Amino acid sequence: MLSGFQFSNLLGGTYTGGNVLFDRSGHSLLSPVGNRVTAYDLQNSSTVTLPFETPRDIVAMDLSPNEELLFVADERGLGIFLYYPTAQSLERYRCGQPVSAVRFSPCGKFLALCLPSELRVITCPPTNLLLYRSVTVLANYRFAIAPVTCVEWTSTSEGLVSGSEDSVVRILPRVQYSLRGTERPTRPLTLSAHRAPVVGVWFGGPADDVLFSVARNYTLCIWHKTDESVLEKRLAARLLRAKEARKRKREMSGNASSEEEPGEEEEEEDRQEPPEVAEEGSAGPKEEEGTEGKDASGAAGAASGQLKPWEAMWKLHRKHIMALAQPIYCAAYIAKQAMLVCGFRDGTFALYKLDRVEDVVCLQTLSLSAQKISAAAVSPSGEWLAFGSAKLGQLLVWEWRSETYVLRQQAHRAGDVSV
Repeated sequence: MLSGFQFSNLLGGTYTGGNVLFDRSGHSLLSPVGNRVTAYDLQNSSTVTLPFETPRDIVAMDLSPNEELLFVADERGLGIFLYYPTAQSLERYRCGQPVSAVRFSPCGKFLALCLPSELRVITCPPTNLLLYRSVTVLANYRFAIAPVTCVEWTSTSEGLVSGSEDSVVRILPRVQYSLRGTERPTRPLTLSAHRAPVVGVWFGGPADDVLFSVARNYTLCIWHKTDESVLEKRLAARLLRAKEARKRKREMSGNASSEEEPGEEEEEEDRQEPPEVAEEGSAGPKEEEGTEGKDASGAAGAASGQLKPWEAMWKLHRKHIMALAQPIYCAAYIAKQAMLVCGFRDGTFALYKLDRVEDVVCLQTLSLSAQKISAAAVSPSGEWLAFGSAKLGQLLVWEWRSETYVLRQQAHRAGDVSV
């Protein structure tokens, strides 16, 4: 009797939830099916289910830029790092909370996790060396009062931008800085212009000087980076508040000595930094050594006009309202083609071209089904669009130039009775 059975393939299921993604060539599509991942070869019209499984259904996954690592996370927050060419498990990582989105850095060494109350940045395990517990936490930002929904990296892998359900976009560095030996997280730069949960955020431009954010209330905001430094502006505001507080204190005390030479005393106090500023500010003159050179880099960047995204002030350039007045549940953007695709609640998708920052051109709209679109992805060449509907178990790949379906499959809506 033969007992050496091995898993071969999974039939009947196409998509159950989570995000879908293309590989680097754009010819293969990865789709979560329950607690497994199915790879669709769009050129040869074949499917292969990777030989691994998670305890619960997969809700988020991402593929590293060099296609060596695949990270999947299930409903309970269990993450697995896989060597994608052979689908072998390298390491497991317990997030402790449900994961809503994951994103590898462009260098492939770091991974960002979107959790209900925080944004976590961890390192990736090596693929050529077996180590015990090689995943370490680099940053753990607990700033959001609502679940973090999306995250994206800068082109240099030094910073991130995130969006959450509190309708706020935050820009922050990859590594947290400690002040005076205490673990105080760096204050993120907040951008507030939306009135609904943020669905997607992306950097654009050659130097990450443009930022796109999409909210659920069919709103697209375009932000431009300026040459003003956030650190200098915050420090100037705190100095002004401290100066006004000292003036009010002198007026209330009614000290006669303050009325003799007020001008000289004010100049003398302005030259000295009050202790309140050093304690409250994110970086002061006494804290330059503890911030690991952050202030020095910020001053040098301000002088050369090359500020980091989290160090510069951002200005709202344009707020575009989508023509389809339907809530957006998924969005995808590809920087090389400057194309944005949005999936709406009524099963319609819209493709936009962001060729020039001043113009937002709608290239195509199409109704795919009567249920909401749960996931959307764009191929690296920008020719194919992938969509998934979790309620119908439907997976579609659409070629928008020729207006033809490359893949159109739907799972069984009812349970199987017999085979």
